[in-house]
Amino acid sequence: MQFEPIDLIKEVYRQTKLLRMHPPYVTRLVKLLYLADVEWRRAHGGEPIANLTWKFLHFGPYANELADLLGGPEVEVKELEHGKEVRSFNFRDDDGETALPGEVVSLVRQLVSKWGDVPINKLLDHVYFDTEPMENAKRYELLDFSGLIPLPAVKKPRFNQAKIGRASC
Repeated sequence: MQFEPIDLIKEVYRQTKLLRMHPPYVTRLVKLLYLADVEWRRAHGGEPIANLTWKFLHFGPYANELADLLGGPEVEVKELEHGKEVRSFNFRDDDGETALPGEVVSLVRQLVSKWGDVPINKLLDHVYFDTEPMENAKRYELLDFSGLIPLPAVKKPRFNQAKIGRASC
């Protein structure tokens, strides 16, 4: 099952609020969405988390499907001290609820917790140099997720029901 990109974006913002972090600007947001897709695919046999087609665009992974969202009415443009502009979402009607299942919420929370407030260059280095789809990527071409290293299988613990039964007596 794939999820709507706007729901993933809202979840990133919800998690930054819950974790008392500054909401991400667009560059960090796109990289967090990319990492969510990488980790989701890793855990779900290559299935994407959303209908996003990632390309190596300019300096890193970007999905053209995000363009309309990133230029939509919820995006605020702020001017920084040195004349540089940054963009971030401003969800005015956010009720704190999520439309996503717990597994997705947990994944987004882990990623925001780990990468939500690190220096942006550290996040970019991780995305560009430590994720399999970017390893052999060619500028302007689609990223290849087929080389993702799957998560190791978790072995279920075996319980000796006879011992458990004796211990509870």
